[in-house]
Amino acid sequence: AAQVEEAEEEKAWRQPPEMVEVGILTETEGDSVPSPGREALRFRLAEAEGRLMGHMDTSATQLEFLEARLRRALASKNDVIDELKDELGRREAEIFEARSILAGLATEVEDVTEAFCMAEAVQKQCLRWSIPEAAQRAGCSKRFDLGSRAMKIQRLLRRGATYASPVPQDEYSGSEGGSLDLDVEEELHQRSLDPSDPDVYLDAFFGPLFFKLDRIRKEGSAKPRFSDYWLVSIFLLLNVGVQLTIALKIAQVGQETYGSIGKSLNRGTCWRISHHPEFIGALYPENLGGLRDSSKIDFDCTQPMLTLSIFPESLDTNHDGFWTIDEVVARQAQLASLGSKMAAGMNKTMLRMAKYDETNRPGSRSTTTRPVKLDMEFFKFYKGKIQVCVANDKNLCGNLEASKQLPKMLGGDALEDEDRVAECEDLMSTFCPKFFGSNYQWISYETSQLCGEPEFHRVGDVNKVTYQSVTTYKGDSDSILGHIFVTFLVLMLFVWIMLMLSEFRSIFNLFHVLWYMPSTSDSDACFATGDETFAVSKLPTFHKVFSLLFIALPRLVIAVVVLCVGANFLAITNNLQDLVLNSTALGFLIEVDNMIHSSLLGQSFEILVMHRFEAVSAPSRERGVVQSFGALVVSLLATGCFIAYIYYQPFGLQAVGFGVQCLCHLEGNCYAQRLLPEVG
Repeated sequence: AAQVEEAEEEKAWRQPPEMVEVGILTETEGDSVPSPGREALRFRLAEAEGRLMGHMDTSATQLEFLEARLRRALASKNDVIDELKDELGRREAEIFEARSILAGLATEVEDVTEAFCMAEAVQKQCLRWSIPEAAQRAGCSKRFDLGSRAMKIQRLLRRGATYASPVPQDEYSGSEGGSLDLDVEEELHQRSLDPSDPDVYLDAFFGPLFFKLDRIRKEGSAKPRFSDYWLVSIFLLLNVGVQLTIALKIAQVGQETYGSIGKSLNRGTCWRISHHPEFIGALYPENLGGLRDSSKIDFDCTQPMLTLSIFPESLDTNHDGFWTIDEVVARQAQLASLGSKMAAGMNKTMLRMAKYDETNRPGSRSTTTRPVKLDMEFFKFYKGKIQVCVANDKNLCGNLEASKQLPKMLGGDALEDEDRVAECEDLMSTFCPKFFGSNYQWISYETSQLCGEPEFHRVGDVNKVTYQSVTTYKGDSDSILGHIFVTFLVLMLFVWIMLMLSEFRSIFNLFHVLWYMPSTSDSDACFATGDETFAVSKLPTFHKVFSLLFIALPRLVIAVVVLCVGANFLAITNNLQDLVLNSTALGFLIEVDNMIHSSLLGQSFEILVMHRFEAVSAPSRERGVVQSFGALVVSLLATGCFIAYIYYQPFGLQAVGFGVQCLCHLEGNCYAQRLLPEVG
């Protein structure tokens, strides 16, 4: 009835007003008929009065309808407010109940956890978890419950919670280190192994655990089997073999491509006088200044017989004016005992000199019959030609002429510069090899191999040579010893060390989690909780040993090898373009493990195994910004020390640069300059 009434009211409210025609009879003077205009006005007035009456009735109806609707809405809102009050009361009751539950959980956490302190210092406090013996005797169900509680505690730690040690202080007092203040709270965080990371090492860690849990569910046996490990072992061996093989091959290619100069120089072509002071007096004249100052004279790339021929004063030990065969043998034995590799054959060289002197020099007293002896005047007469032999390279004749040294060797009055250069080249082709034999030819060959391509430019009327190797090491600012190359090499090494430092952080994290995770017996079937997703709370002993020896340790060895090989590969690179390319190429070397995970194990292994595990965690002290500053300092120190080592070691890049300059140009910190005439 109420709905019908409401519908009728709404219909009446929506119905337009009725039009009522009202006629008004007015008196007129007499009975005359009204005019049409007045009649029209009467009708209009009547129509307006009718409409006004209709609107008045409709407005009243509308107001009554609105009043009824407002009353109903107000009553509905009052009902909603009452319901909300009831819901609020129920929520308050649930909150109080939840607080009671949390208080009970906090009590259980204190019962499950045990904090202990190392007795040395407060900084060595750490938090360890253990399961009570009573719980272990209670069976797997109780241990599953405790394991889940331990995981809750670990999640609290992951959020940065702090815990005070519940162990009474008097348990640690009275030790040799004195009492330890256990009221100090230590902030802990979690180090974890996340199975979602693409890493073959994590595959090798979680894979056997999954296979073991699957076998426990099917067969009920928890003893370790080889079948749990054979798959991951194959990929671990593959990863170790590939990474070490590539690293060692990179080292070999780098040495063959960039390190041949330094290796050949150190093999005997040149040597450093500062490293062999025992030769002073036996080979080098003691009265020659600067021999003990490595900044002035240090590199010698000439054979010993040349030095003795230019400074022959010490050869005639009995001062009879001859260099006899007995004196040659004695000097040869002395140099050989000091380690000279070119001392052999000195007697043959002396015999060739005596024969040449006897045949070609007027007034020679040299004899080739027994006893063989060489006139000491030979060295004085042929000193200029012997000095030409110091160069070991015909292309350097133009350099000697440009430096005004060649005229003093061959005489500058009778010959033109081009004639002297031609005579110099002829002497190096005939005179020098004839006297100084195979040692001279070997040094000439090494010079042609090590110095690289020659580049000539005109100085006056002669051609002066500049060798590529000298330009590479001691050329412009982008040469190996130039500041641009050194700066860029420092940056590349710093980036490489930072990249490897990230790998070492991961390795440390792996060792930490494996070491501090609680262990359990291999026959324990309750080392993990869960059905679809497993939460590992303890590691079986065999799996822990396997992970440390065959996962973490090989990863550490590979990282050390890759770090050293990569740094050395960058250090021996001899130009900026190759330095950029080599630094880019090294990046893929440390990604081999991720490639094996992604390409060989694939997504199916991730879904089957890795997605079934939660992260495995172990508590660790929070270091804050100290670790960040420490990593920066370690990176800078490692970069600086390595740069200093590769440049300033006895046979480092700086020594190679000076040696190449001495061998190829007879310049720089070179002993050969003391064998040549002084200029100026």
